[in-house]
Amino acid sequence: MNKKNHAADEVKPPEKKDDVVRDDYRDKYVRLAADFDNAVKRMEKDRIDYIRYANDKIIAELFPLLDSFDSAMANVDPSDKDKAVVQGLKLL
Repeated sequence: MNKKNHAADEVKPPEKKDDVVRDDYRDKYVRLAADFDNAVKRMEKDRIDYIRYANDKIIAELFPLLDSFDSAMANVDPSDKDKAVVQGLKLL
């Protein structure tokens, strides 16, 4: 009877090894899935930041142009207010 119990004990370690391997793969899978989710979130944030900062740059480049149009409107001769160029400046 001792030999049977001893043989049964020898069978259990491979099962435990399988459990350890399974748990290791599961842990790696969970970590990989979390890393993937984090990468997706990071890429979305980077995309939004890129768009935001690209728009900021465009707007900053437009300010001097808008100042020039304001200066042009301030220096319009009152007799020229009906001319097409002045009307175009007003639209801007």
